[in-house]
Amino acid sequence: NDPDSNVAHFAHLGGMLFGYLLIRYWRSRGISHY
Repeated sequence: NDPDSNVAHFAHLGGMLFGYLLIRYWRSRGISHY
């Protein structure tokens, strides 16, 4: 069990989740603006 691979996996999942929420936030704002 390599700690480095765990950190990389967690960072990857965190990045995907953050990007997903960011896109949803931008879309909700974009719809309200246009």
